[in-house]
Amino acid sequence: MSKILDLTLDEFEFVEKHEFKMLLFKDKNSEKYFQAQDAYKYTDQDVQLGLDNYYIELNDQRYSSYGGIMLIQLYDGKIIFNLELDVRKRLEVSAVIVDILDMNIEKIEELIFKFFDKNKIRIRNNLRAKKINVIKLPLNYRDYDMDYSIRNLSTEEYNQLMAEFDPADYENYDGVLKPWNVWNGIEVVMHIGEKFEAKELTEYRKKYHPYCTESAPFLLNDNRVLLINVISASLFDSVDDYLKEVKSWPRMDNDE
Repeated sequence: MSKILDLTLDEFEFVEKHEFKMLLFKDKNSEKYFQAQDAYKYTDQDVQLGLDNYYIELNDQRYSSYGGIMLIQLYDGKIIFNLELDVRKRLEVSAVIVDILDMNIEKIEELIFKFFDKNKIRIRNNLRAKKINVIKLPLNYRDYDMDYSIRNLSTEEYNQLMAEFDPADYENYDGVLKPWNVWNGIEVVMHIGEKFEAKELTEYRKKYHPYCTESAPFLLNDNRVLLINVISASLFDSVDDYLKEVKSWPRMDNDE
């Protein structure tokens, strides 16, 4: 199973020179970091060797790649770098989550768009979106601490849901959300699927999530939509609200 690299940002740096640019996010307490570098012009040798792309490094040169970012998400005080499937398999890392906390959001937002070419990488920017309630479920995987976030779930409903089941009820869960039941501690998400009889919106999954195979929307029997992936879930009050958000996301040139 791929792990999540989660770091709390307390230092960032952007270096721009004539030949190249470099972006660094660093967690000094844990010594974890995410670094990206790119040349403004590639040599013939770069092209021949397949190095004509941005370079990313996660904590160590052993965890590095030329290219490999599928989607960048900016929301809820986080930057999430979702990696492409082949890079996930090779590095055993599915995503890098950078907790911004009280850092300079405007500056970080500017640097993301300055470094990464939005014509090559999908960038979903909701940093300035209206504040919504987020339930965070603490997880631990191979000594990596992280949060599984549930967006737009009120604290009151969360407490009610938690009172309705025993986590042991979902130890051998075999329901419709089984592919996403990869963490101990997110049983409440499975319970939402069961309680509200979740049914996959297959057409919308193919149309709006073709590049993120781990994401899928489900219609609940109270007409809400649950959008789920391996690191978070979001609730929308209606299909229209879900469509309004996904249609606002940047599209690739070959999207229909």
